[in-house]
Amino acid sequence: MEPKKKNAMAVTLVLGILGVSLLIASFATDNWVTSSPVLQRSTQTPGNDTDGSATKYTGNITFGLFRGHRVLDYGIGPRPQDINVVCSGSDGVCAWSNSSDSAKRADYIKRVVKFVNINKTNGTVKDLIEYGLFNFGLWVSTIVMLALGIVWGLVSLGFTAFNVVGKPIETITGPAGLYLWNGLACTFSLLGALLFVGLFTKDLSSNVLPKDDVEVGWVSKDRTKLDYSFYFVVGAVLSFIASNVILLVSGQKLSCSYNRAGEKELDNGMILY
Repeated sequence: MEPKKKNAMAVTLVLGILGVSLLIASFATDNWVTSSPVLQRSTQTPGNDTDGSATKYTGNITFGLFRGHRVLDYGIGPRPQDINVVCSGSDGVCAWSNSSDSAKRADYIKRVVKFVNINKTNGTVKDLIEYGLFNFGLWVSTIVMLALGIVWGLVSLGFTAFNVVGKPIETITGPAGLYLWNGLACTFSLLGALLFVGLFTKDLSSNVLPKDDVEVGWVSKDRTKLDYSFYFVVGAVLSFIASNVILLVSGQKLSCSYNRAGEKELDNGMILY
């Protein structure tokens, strides 16, 4: 292989490692979404909000694909809590539970499902969001797409390393295969990012709080945004795209340049025999 093309392969290998690392980091970190909810309630405390205006207490919530953390201040000091996602696949919904006990989380999702079943009849989707529910299908699809992105990214890394140190004689193991593996890793990573944007736009941007908090007066709408764990996925997509661009610019063709060499070696072996 020409030095220019081999150097391009090495750069592609580094970008592939970066892309896979970013995808793994997105799973490992719990900062896909961050929110700064406020507690709005009218008080008549003398010397404080005597005009009946809303008193606002602040909170902070961050979470990833499986777990998160929240701190809410009801006016008597911050109350930190870990939160975990609980789902009912049959009902197509997920919710956040602040209980560390699996039995309590199971009980919570049962109450959520009961609420869902009641409201399915009434068709009040707005109430479901206000209860802190989000779409199960979009959530699972996001995880599956990102997992496939990691798998194809690892496949791409393996074949890229083989191209750097070896001489592949099959088209699928040569540059054509690298275009394919990088393309698949990029596609699935991009689909995962788009699915999560859909989930965020549809459900999470409206409310990330359970109904108990909403009824007290906590509000998270217009105070929630995507956080850096999500942008790790965006970075991974760009890394896979850059890998294919570098392969293209370096002159790597969509056919393996070692096919003829392999055939020659085979012919020589047959002649010697």
